[in-house]
Amino acid sequence: LSGVSGKSVNLGGRRIINEINGTLDPREPAIFTASGPVAAGAYTNTATAKATEAKDATADWHGFGETKGLTIVKKGNGKVATAASDAVKVPAGSDVKFSYEVTNAGNVVAFGVTATDDQLGDLTAPAGFEGKLEPGETVVFTATGPVAAGAYKNTANTSAQNGAEASTQWHGFGDTTAPSSHEKSTDSHHPPAPQQP
Repeated sequence: LSGVSGKSVNLGGRRIINEINGTLDPREPAIFTASGPVAAGAYTNTATAKATEAKDATADWHGFGETKGLTIVKKGNGKVATAASDAVKVPAGSDVKFSYEVTNAGNVVAFGVTATDDQLGDLTAPAGFEGKLEPGETVVFTATGPVAAGAYKNTANTSAQNGAEASTQWHGFGDTTAPSSHEKSTDSHHPPAPQQP
């Protein structure tokens, strides 16, 4: 065969391993090479070989570009507060209900997904959750803890066995001028004395 050449869709350029000068004897092989990136998700690449005296020959190669990632959104009493300027004011010493929404942002299944809080430790997963998240799937961890007087900050972290990880912060402010839920509960057992006529 004469006029032998090769080309790969998506890669274009090629290099010939053995010098053939465009001519191949019967059964003689020629090896072309190329390199290029595989984008995220399904990938198909078609190689075409051409010669003057023969029909074109093609071959496909299929790949899959994996992406790994997690995201985490933390809320305290239903509010996001990732910056000190967004601090959520609560009565000092009161318990705050925290939620941690962890989402698989990659395109492959994440195993061994866990979440922790630097102030509250390991977080409670919903019943039946075994650490597996499909792409795009979300799980919500929960915890409850007090916010002391003044500025308060804690950091939530999540990770998976594939190395994906993410973190976020939540800011609060323990207000000493507002009664805590405990104080409110105590006061409810001592109603004010009736006024004298």
